[in-house]
Amino acid sequence: MSAAHEAPTRARSVVLFFAVSLAVITYVDRVCISQAAPQMQKDLGLTKEQMGWAFTAFSLAYALFEIPGGWLGDKIGPRKVLMRVVAMWSVFTIATGWAFNLASLIVYRFLFGIGEAGCFPNVTKAFTLWFPAYERVKAQGVMWLSARWGGAFTPLLVGWMLATGGEGKAGLGLHYKWVFLIFGLLGVVWAVFFASFRNFTTSFACSWVRPSWIGTSWRALERAADSILPGFMFLSGTLRFTIFDCSTSHTAARRFSSGAVSVIDLAFMSSSMPTFKPLKS
Repeated sequence: MSAAHEAPTRARSVVLFFAVSLAVITYVDRVCISQAAPQMQKDLGLTKEQMGWAFTAFSLAYALFEIPGGWLGDKIGPRKVLMRVVAMWSVFTIATGWAFNLASLIVYRFLFGIGEAGCFPNVTKAFTLWFPAYERVKAQGVMWLSARWGGAFTPLLVGWMLATGGEGKAGLGLHYKWVFLIFGLLGVVWAVFFASFRNFTTSFACSWVRPSWIGTSWRALERAADSILPGFMFLSGTLRFTIFDCSTSHTAARRFSSGAVSVIDLAFMSSSMPTFKPLKS
């Protein structure tokens, strides 16, 4: 069997599993503060405006450090960056629960944002190393679908964990500190397992080639997909804006709807960008 048609290992499946689980953890850690905010305001004596500064700190850090995080992945590799940033934001997820005043909360959320900013650029970099070009779109679709569903169910999960059983709402009755601790430990566990993963095979993007029998028909399909995709994504974006930002102010419903529309995105991308197996020698 030639080098160009080597039998694939399961390495890319492992990479996709890590990416999917990380996408869920990312949104779980990011969204959980929205449900804990009322109790945190009460304990720390914060106004809604002051709590808004804590949310802004995360957004600002995320915007400032996403490109540097991707650049670092190009320099030292996505695996090394992901281990560090996941461990970093997990620590500050836990620290968020133990914030003792407004200043500490803002600092913790800013550092949390720095860590999360390096996530998706480096996951995308990992996909370019481990997946052939014609399978990366589907891998991205699966990852973002998982991220959206993680964000959709997190408010419900956190609400259940915080609920004390009053007003007919069943729950665990945990203090928000323990909720942040549990979610932060998820990232620590992920980083530990990911640290044991080694690049035990060559890049699939290099060792796989597109089958030679894909000719005119495939190019026609590519052109059709290129012409349809922008319009479809515009429609999807319009649906997101209408459903999530205009139709409802309820966080759980908005994120649940986001996950539902992501299913449509994935279905379209999967149908318009099919996966082909390599030829056997």
